[in-house]
Amino acid sequence: MKLARRLHQRLPPWAHRLLKPALFVAGLPRTQELVLLEGEERSGGKPLRAAFAGPADLKETVLKRAFAPGARERDLGPIPVWLSSAAIAARAPEADLVVRRVPPHYEGLGRRGVLARLPAWVPMRVDLRDEACLKRGKEKLARMRGKAKRAGFTVADARREADFAEFYDRLHAPYVKDRHGEAASLQSREETMAKLKSGAWRLLAVKRGAQTVAAGTVEFGGTQARFWQLGVRDGDRALLEEGAADAVYAAVLDAARARGCASLHLGHSRPFARDGVLEYKRMLGAYVSGGRDERRGSIELSVSRRGPGLDDFLADNPMIALEPDGRCGLRGYVRGADEAGERARWWHARYCFKNNLGLQVLSLDGEL
Repeated sequence: MKLARRLHQRLPPWAHRLLKPALFVAGLPRTQELVLLEGEERSGGKPLRAAFAGPADLKETVLKRAFAPGARERDLGPIPVWLSSAAIAARAPEADLVVRRVPPHYEGLGRRGVLARLPAWVPMRVDLRDEACLKRGKEKLARMRGKAKRAGFTVADARREADFAEFYDRLHAPYVKDRHGEAASLQSREETMAKLKSGAWRLLAVKRGAQTVAAGTVEFGGTQARFWQLGVRDGDRALLEEGAADAVYAAVLDAARARGCASLHLGHSRPFARDGVLEYKRMLGAYVSGGRDERRGSIELSVSRRGPGLDDFLADNPMIALEPDGRCGLRGYVRGADEAGERARWWHARYCFKNNLGLQVLSLDGEL
């Protein structure tokens, strides 16, 4: 490997360009761990087994959405990353459900028998000029601002290099690690500092007195804004209860409006409609956005064996699914066809249907 690296470094620029596709393919992941998750389904308490192949942060999402606390994990060993859901089911015959993370470069392989394909991450945006969408967030924002005022929080721009270092070391990194543990994914300190020092990102600080208790980084470009990072001092959950993170979201929304932005990107969420992050952003008036370039791969759900635990999971977890034409759509499962109309009305009352967002309400009666 060292010899190959030395030879690569000695190649002229034109050779680098010619070899780039081959080097890209060589660098793609080859394997991922297969794990059997076993326990009680979260909503109904019935037994559920899921064969899971994917990264640790997605596994934590599946455990949280599908299982009650106390679920067990059994390592079934590494598998090729391109292995289909059907082949995974054959390796874990006791599983009711197969959940497979599919990297972008393998998305066209092995789709037979897949119940649903979900974007790995769902971009959420607020249309700052669409009053029909914004009204969904007015009540939530009013509560957030009232809570921040009672807690004595104020908002200010932070512009010093010391503020940037404090944000990363004392607010952002501790907050993300506390929230996500071993599955935490952080942008590097060097990248964050470079963006802030260059002025590409702006740091909005929520203060109590002279101390910054929470802050967020936001990027402005023309009529678009992008919320990048959030931090709470030392990951303190008491500050979260007081509304410190809420105050950052409100400050970012206010700053985007003040600059005349048409759209604010609030970042990505997992594709389960009851996921806490996605639901929080929806309550601010955000809508499901993004195309193929923002999906970062997909998640496949396949049914291996039908049972009460699996039906409870599907009924309790409406999701953001990928339609055959690549668009996103809301999908919910109901226990009888007579519930479909009521569920459809529920979706339309809660969600902002922009970006050609589709809607499917499917019955669990009969075959899936």
